[in-house]
Amino acid sequence: MAPNLHLAQIRAGRATMIERFQALYNGELWTRETVLLNLERRLEGELGDRKKRYPDALLRGLLSTSVVQLEALKHTRTLRRVFDQQAPRWAYFPRSHPLSIHGIRLFAAPDLMIFHQHKWTLVRIRFGPRPNPKQADAEARLMAHWSMAHEALPSNQDAYRIRTLSWSEGAWQEHRVAINPTLLSEAWGLMSSDVRAMMRTQRLVQEHGGFAAVPLAANAASCTLCRWKTRCLGERTLSAAKRDQIEGLLALHHNEATRSASTASTS
Repeated sequence: MAPNLHLAQIRAGRATMIERFQALYNGELWTRETVLLNLERRLEGELGDRKKRYPDALLRGLLSTSVVQLEALKHTRTLRRVFDQQAPRWAYFPRSHPLSIHGIRLFAAPDLMIFHQHKWTLVRIRFGPRPNPKQADAEARLMAHWSMAHEALPSNQDAYRIRTLSWSEGAWQEHRVAINPTLLSEAWGLMSSDVRAMMRTQRLVQEHGGFAAVPLAANAASCTLCRWKTRCLGERTLSAAKRDQIEGLLALHHNEATRSASTASTS
């Protein structure tokens, strides 16, 4: 499947899921047909004119898979009480809702929060396999940082537990994520390191007027769902792009050195 099509499927699924949570919060129960209709609308919105590139059978298959995913959420241990309307206190959030913490705008809202047995369960839902467990758990713990910074939520880490759901091999895999001061500190440190790396990349782009000097990915797998892939690699492989980048930077430095020498000889 084309990476852009897979990304459109994920976005359509997530948007439909949030819309369904909103309806459920207001006491509306969606049928399977309602889920399908909303998925069709969302996927069409994601693809736009690109929809014509793909066979109808392929698009129907994607929609069928997404319906299965969303319907299966109802039967997970983590969310069953919400869908059965047995959870007296719960809330849902779009990931686009940031909070400012120590000068960093943190986009780490939980997809869902459920109050149960005197604690808030913070839920992260991933429409794909769980990546590196250490990395995935660190990202999940950022939900606790976000929640503790929210003015309407407890600021004590003991008020939270963390659960993640990942779609793999045709089913939702549920995971418990440990939480304590040391692990929260490690998660914040990893995120801060990523922010510093992004700021360095931004400075490189500004200094060179483009992406010519920006470090490329270490592994081609990182490029699979990257939104900048076509702009960065074009039709090239990652290895070819790295070679072209090195040659381009060497030529740039050579030209700058030549101009400097020329200026010095005429002054």
